[in-house]
Amino acid sequence: VNNHRLLGQIKKTQNTIEFLRQTWLFGESISTPVQSQIAQKMKIRKYEKGASITCEGLMLVKEGKVELSDIGTKMQNRRNKVVEKGGFWGCEQMILNKALNSNAIALESSFIYSIAETEILEQIPIVRWKFLEQAHKRA
Repeated sequence: VNNHRLLGQIKKTQNTIEFLRQTWLFGESISTPVQSQIAQKMKIRKYEKGASITCEGLMLVKEGKVELSDIGTKMQNRRNKVVEKGGFWGCEQMILNKALNSNAIALESSFIYSIAETEILEQIPIVRWKFLEQAHKRA
């Protein structure tokens, strides 16, 4: 394993799997091999306070807080939602086949995972169910 420098990648994947297991979205009824596949597709990025976050597939908060606010609505009608550690957004695009109509801003220094290749997520029944639940809550 050390000869091929895979140890770092294995540890990174294992740490990501541990995080996934602590989330509401991925914490139950998902096999370790599938969790490993998901973890390997995840990319992490740090955003400083006030930074705008571009939605790239499914977005998951590892650390920090993100504010989602509707685009194109008048200030008095604007709905804001704060997403914290373990929370996610972007499922509306996959489930409802509609463009995301919200801005995401880091409320504090935050580490955000993105999963751009979402096909595997759409094959997991419990995850699809949770996507539907969240999409309808936010619609």
